[in-house]
Amino acid sequence: MTAKLLIFNSFQEMPEKVLRDCQKMGYVNYGILRDVVNDYLSFKRMGTYPTYHFLLKTAFVLEVDGKIVGWSCVYKNGNTVEAGIWTKRTERKKGYGKILMDAVLNKFSPDDIVLYGKFDKYAESMR
Repeated sequence: MTAKLLIFNSFQEMPEKVLRDCQKMGYVNYGILRDVVNDYLSFKRMGTYPTYHFLLKTAFVLEVDGKIVGWSCVYKNGNTVEAGIWTKRTERKKGYGKILMDAVLNKFSPDDIVLYGKFDKYAESMR
């Protein structure tokens, strides 16, 4: 198994295939990360980029053996900075989520971002 963590500071930096693969993961349960990507793609088609809604700060994309298995992103949503994480359903329970959470928490303090669910509980254990 060869794992590689890709780091992007904007959606513009992400290759189209990587962006689409991340977008597909977000379609489960109508997740917020899907909305983050959809917003970017909508603005891209119009040729303008938002400065106020779902502004990406950093995206971490985990690639294993040449396939994207998960991603996390830290984004500005209104006045808050939030973090989200997705792993492909078929790739769960393999430690990939922990790799992505660690990447986020190594770059951002848990006190500076809003975290949800298991992500928040994990960050709490690191404080």
